[in-house]
Amino acid sequence: MSISLSQYIDKIKAMSNMLLLADKPVQLASGSALFEFSKRVFQTGESTTGGKFQYNSTTPLYVNPATTFGSTSKLKPIGKNGQTKFKSGKNHKTAYVASYKELRSIVGRESSFVNWEATGDLKSEIENRVNNTPTTRKFAEAEYTIQTVSKENSGKLKGFATKYVGVFKISESEKKTYYNALENELLKQIDESLK
Repeated sequence: MSISLSQYIDKIKAMSNMLLLADKPVQLASGSALFEFSKRVFQTGESTTGGKFQYNSTTPLYVNPATTFGSTSKLKPIGKNGQTKFKSGKNHKTAYVASYKELRSIVGRESSFVNWEATGDLKSEIENRVNNTPTTRKFAEAEYTIQTVSKENSGKLKGFATKYVGVFKISESEKKTYYNALENELLKQIDESLK
């Protein structure tokens, strides 16, 4: 049985609408964009335009080596002037560091650019990994979002987004990844349904 070109086009449109409603292509495309987004933010520390965010703070801080990420053996209790004991003879329990950038450097974390991964908690929550794959959260039919659930990580996102404007926005490259993946998934499912 042969069909006309207009019937074929109508059939393709109907399948395309059905696939969008089924939302699998949207979910897969969203996951592809999330993977690229996460790599940009947490591994390379880039803005949406490709520049790198830098640690500019020169505010000194005192941190507890027992509770600071990655610091149990690298960070020792010490005062501002290098002393390990107070005048009273008591040992220091915190360590003085000149800046957050210096702290990250001491404990062996990336410090040449901002990458937002101290404990990995924020990255883990944003990626929402399912079977070791970053997965966007379903917002509505054929709508997925990158979000945090915990109050603590929501606060981190808000603070970072204020200080580092645009970091958690979707870049043009990530949008392109999304649209390319969506097109590929739609074509793949259309091909399979025409067989």
